[in-house]
Amino acid sequence: MATRKREKPPQSISTRPTEKPWWKSTWLKVTAGIAAIALLLTNVISILSSSRALPIEVQKTSDQFFNWYGDYAAWKGYWTNFPEGFVDMEEMNLSKEDFRLNIEETKGGYISGTTETRGICDKVPYFDQLLVDGSISSGSRAEIEIFDYVGGYRRNFARLRLKRDDYIMAIIPLDDPAGIFAEETRIARAPPDLIGSDGHEALCGDKRFKFIRDALKKAQTEQSSGAAGK
Repeated sequence: MATRKREKPPQSISTRPTEKPWWKSTWLKVTAGIAAIALLLTNVISILSSSRALPIEVQKTSDQFFNWYGDYAAWKGYWTNFPEGFVDMEEMNLSKEDFRLNIEETKGGYISGTTETRGICDKVPYFDQLLVDGSISSGSRAEIEIFDYVGGYRRNFARLRLKRDDYIMAIIPLDDPAGIFAEETRIARAPPDLIGSDGHEALCGDKRFKFIRDALKKAQTEQSSGAAGK
């Protein structure tokens, strides 16, 4: 009996993958980059469109922020309980006690100047006025330190809050150990064209001169008493 030859299974032929042309790979990268840029631009346009649709309240808040930020100059000037040039003084309800605050600089929201008050005259030895510095925190609020230099060192006398409503200001002590200032003082900004070139007379008069004179007299008296006792 003739034997049938077994057929050999067909051998698989391994084929090498065909490489894509270089220009196709580059084209895919370029296409992907363009798609990413288009997506980014779409998001930007969407964000800008949303910002234009912000609620009116948010827009108002933003406007108010920029208004007080650029309104530092409104704090500058000579503030007093008895300003010149106003016909409605009674309606302004200003304080009776003498109070002067001269804000000389407000650049960048930083306040500097001087102050004269009846409390300084009566309760602070030697000084007839004190220095002021501080910062503006909003269009209507600021905080200041009342200080001067004693023996070459800064000494703080009080810390005050200022609340401004246009040309009217309320002053409230936050820290006042010596009780120099009233619980609340109301003053107004004097019109600059009514302030004379010589300014105003000192509120405490010749306080420094009297202080030095009395100190010298006291020293002479003590010296004489000491010499007589020997």
